[in-house]
Amino acid sequence: IATVDADGVALAAIQGLNSVSNEQADQIAALEARLAALEQGGRASGMSSQAWLVMLLAVALGGLGLGWGLGRRSQKGGAA
Repeated sequence: IATVDADGVALAAIQGLNSVSNEQADQIAALEARLAALEQGGRASGMSSQAWLVMLLAVALGGLGLGWGLGRRSQKGGAA
């Protein structure tokens, strides 16, 4: 692989990761807004603020793992 090709591949990978990162940031912001609305409106389920925060973090981290895994899968040619 020529140096120019490797640089192009690296740039494409960086742009792809940046896109995933931006999508996840938007998703986290939406979840935080939803959490704030639920906390203000009261919850029938009675979940504590800490439980909601743990759930929010689990969803966010799960999304990060999924994005990373899909990125790795596409780097390997699609089939795992």
